[in-house]
Amino acid sequence: MDKSQYLIKMRPKNHVLVLGGSGGIGSETVLALAANGAEVITIGYSGNQAAAETLKAKVQSWGVKAFTSKIDRSSFAAMKATVETIVKQAGREITGVVDAIGISPNIPFEDFTLESMDQVYNVNVRGCIVSTKVIAERMVAKRVRDALFVIITSTNGDNSFSAQSLAYDMSKRSLDNPVASLAEHFALDGIRFIGVAPGWINTGMNDSLPKGMLKREVKFVYMARQGEAIEVGKFIAATMMDSHSYVTGTTFKIDGGYPRRNPPRKKK
Repeated sequence: MDKSQYLIKMRPKNHVLVLGGSGGIGSETVLALAANGAEVITIGYSGNQAAAETLKAKVQSWGVKAFTSKIDRSSFAAMKATVETIVKQAGREITGVVDAIGISPNIPFEDFTLESMDQVYNVNVRGCIVSTKVIAERMVAKRVRDALFVIITSTNGDNSFSAQSLAYDMSKRSLDNPVASLAEHFALDGIRFIGVAPGWINTGMNDSLPKGMLKREVKFVYMARQGEAIEVGKFIAATMMDSHSYVTGTTFKIDGGYPRRNPPRKKK
């Protein structure tokens, strides 16, 4: 029996596109991939080009080919053009996608508007569907097999009942369905879908939370602490390994044990 068959590794000739790769979880995912067998990484960004370029230099210093690309998910046509540019500069088709793009404006429900909801849905849901459809259909057309999409959702879609994050919570709940339905749709094309739902993770997304909320919520976490972005990044990198080759249509929670729902509070 050959011991090598038990080694855990990424697929050969890989090219991973990390959408939102310059952000908190996205950047840690890029570094985890670079440290664990990624051959080519494209760091997708929407606004923070400087952070993406700095990250690219770091990855390249580790001996991994890295590129940056501004992502335009405003339409299918725009995304197709974006992907064409990404593939051309990398010299290789995309074999893996991590969608780490997301916004979470925490605002009092009294200030909630349809415009603010539309903004969140356009970025978190509509954008995800645009890039996923374009890339997955290209993978089929180009006969890219053993491919994987990792869509970052959130435990907020399951166990948050906080009105100030209503739009974000609904948007993240909306992403659970594509993980399952697209896994079935593309399974025989050799394309898998995995969801990753972080809980309370130490990133800048928490900066706009109401005073005291984070401290209160962490008390309910079994492990009694926030998670770190590097922990999420390493988990995502692990899903890209052949140890997960028979996993699709599933969403994993990374929350330190956080099954509770917000308790009712008395009116002031």
